[in-house]
Amino acid sequence: MVSANMTKQSPLNSEKAQAVLEKAKKEGKLTYDDLNDILPEDATAEEIDEVMITLSDTDVEIVDEFKIDSEKKAKQNLEAKKAKKAELRRDAATARLERADDPVRMYLREMGRVPLLTKDQEVAIAKRIEAAEKELTDVLLSTPYTLKEIQMIAARLLAGRLNFVQITNDDDVRVHHKFVKDLPDLLDTLAELDEQIEAQEKRARRTGLSKKSRQNIKNRIVEFRAEQVTVIRRFDLKPREIQKIGRKIKGLKRRISAARDEIDRVEREVGYESEEIHKMAVQVRRSPSSANKYGLEKDVTLDADRRLSIASRKIEQIESDAKLDADAIGKLIDAVREKEEKIHTAKMELVEANLRLVVSIGKKYTNRGM
Repeated sequence: MVSANMTKQSPLNSEKAQAVLEKAKKEGKLTYDDLNDILPEDATAEEIDEVMITLSDTDVEIVDEFKIDSEKKAKQNLEAKKAKKAELRRDAATARLERADDPVRMYLREMGRVPLLTKDQEVAIAKRIEAAEKELTDVLLSTPYTLKEIQMIAARLLAGRLNFVQITNDDDVRVHHKFVKDLPDLLDTLAELDEQIEAQEKRARRTGLSKKSRQNIKNRIVEFRAEQVTVIRRFDLKPREIQKIGRKIKGLKRRISAARDEIDRVEREVGYESEEIHKMAVQVRRSPSSANKYGLEKDVTLDADRRLSIASRKIEQIESDAKLDADAIGKLIDAVREKEEKIHTAKMELVEANLRLVVSIGKKYTNRGM
């Protein structure tokens, strides 16, 4: 109730009028439209005056609807301008930050666009890595050069310069003790098999062998090598030990290439092929003056032959250690690199997936002070 002395017949006594007036008191304003709503359609001049006099005794101001709309619009425009300025400030700050580390942000955005791996995809990649590592192990263990490396590892184990736990996947201490105890017998077995292989290779160098006999010899060598691999697998070498052997085998190619480069260099310096230089050196040793007919000095000829002999012996020694010729070593290295590339590719997929996981977590904390 606005006034206690209002008559019962006053237009302000209705429930609708009271609700409008309560709202007007809270807002401090009453529009002419609101006033028309609380006045009856047949309101007399006296009733209108009564309402106006009553309202004048309150803090309610009667205003034009257009004025209120204008004020609301002005307020909304002011708030919009403030919001726009705040947005521009944020954009400017973000732009400065992005200019400072733009490559990093670009990388994170690109990484974030790639979906994370599912559990099945992670398992599939892990299986690919395991399969590729097994393939690499199979290639290296079946290589004659690996036997030499295994014998060197065994010698260090027996001499106490290497602990078996450092090279094996097996964590059982009892297995370690038993293996080291059996190691001398295992080495004897490997040596016996190696002697049998050498005997078969010696037979294969005989002339007049039939095709069937050569095939039988080849099959026997394959069987003996398979038995050697079975013994070598008992070492259960860790992947990093297998990779060490792979690196040493790849190093053989570099050593062969260096020796061949030396042979090519000598041939270019002297101007003759290796075989011719060797023949010239033989003649010069018999008759020093014979070097003149080749247009070379005696010392130059002999030094060239010496350098060629050293380079050739290096290649022969490498082939002897690997029990493979230079071309076979090249093919072996190509196979090793192929397996290593498969391992690397699969591991990089897993690494990138982990990075995407980090990025996805980091995005949740962007602009939170972290």
